[in-house]
Amino acid sequence: MINKAKQVILAIDASKFDANSLISFGHLSNIDYIVTNIEFDDEWKSILENHSVKVI
Repeated sequence: MINKAKQVILAIDASKFDANSLISFGHLSNIDYIVTNIEFDDEWKSILENHSVKVI
């Protein structure tokens, strides 16, 4: 689905962020937007910016 989508939006709350999981679905470069309830630190802001991910 990601490869066919015009835009990819990831909705993630604070309880899921920075958590390890056995499942992955793609790479940051596949994501256009992240919708979240957390404020990213400068390191994550830089990583997301380098992958052209916009945070809402």
